[in-house]
Amino acid sequence: MTRAGLDQPDGADKLYAGEGNDVLHIATDDVALGGGGEDEINVHISQFVSGKPVPLIADFELTEDKIVTTHDPAVMSNTTNTYTSVENGLLVNVGGVSVLKLEGSHTEAQVSSRVSIVEENSTLVTT
Repeated sequence: MTRAGLDQPDGADKLYAGEGNDVLHIATDDVALGGGGEDEINVHISQFVSGKPVPLIADFELTEDKIVTTHDPAVMSNTTNTYTSVENGLLVNVGGVSVLKLEGSHTEAQVSSRVSIVEENSTLVTT
């Protein structure tokens, strides 16, 4: 994985994972490319900056990749996931707030089973 632009002063990072099963952590204004393999993209809602673009996943693979959003329950009690179609993508919303954009022609029906939300400092259990 390369970390081009990591920790830039403006907060925008570009993460390129390459081949293999990777775990990426993204926040406000980041761009993630997981590459081939079963990638897990973690979106940390508590790290968002108001007025900045939501993070972008540029190559989300419906059959391989998954998204895990984390939130602080003391700050966010509504954790309902919704989806909004936009030009060249799909917004993933948590509690009515856009938290992520998936580039491409994805639909809610395709993506919803690939998105999980967990509280900060908890462990996601998958079956």
